[in-house]
Amino acid sequence: MSAPKARGHALEVRGLTVGYGRTPVLHDVGFAATEGDILGIIGPNGSGKSTLFKTVLGLMKPWAGQTLIFGSAHASQRHIVGYMPQIELVNWDFPVNVMDVVLMGRYSGLGLLRRPSGKDREAAAEALDRVGMAGLRDRLIGELSGGQRRRVPATPGSSCWTSPWPASTPRRNTSSSTSSTSFETTARPWS
Repeated sequence: MSAPKARGHALEVRGLTVGYGRTPVLHDVGFAATEGDILGIIGPNGSGKSTLFKTVLGLMKPWAGQTLIFGSAHASQRHIVGYMPQIELVNWDFPVNVMDVVLMGRYSGLGLLRRPSGKDREAAAEALDRVGMAGLRDRLIGELSGGQRRRVPATPGSSCWTSPWPASTPRRNTSSSTSSTSFETTARPWS
């Protein structure tokens, strides 16, 4: 499966207003990014960064405004958008190995009840190699060191068919080699 060729902006947010209950968190936010752009959303805790990601991903309904992926409504383009969650949101006790986690990045393109193909496994193995974790493919995620754990969330997105790829991962307490590997991996185009 391949993503559509960019016509205009890969991601466009127009007049986005969203909040919780009756409290607005973001008001009239707008920006656009073309394919290949790298954006940084920086702000203090509670400023709405994660809320923005959740809304762009379609996990929260905006009060006003819209999000477009390659010029179309998010719902029709959901299959080409990936997301790297904050590392604190991962259940490290779940009994799954590193390769299985990486393969999860391919599921959106497989369809209901389909299993990953050889091509999917090749892409996942390549993604593990990119972050220096090929030798740990069979290790349970709960057995990984802190630095290794920070590389795993970067890997699924690099193995899936995504183009706009929001990453909600703080870089505090991260070694320079892990940060560099994660950035280089997320900056590469999908295959």
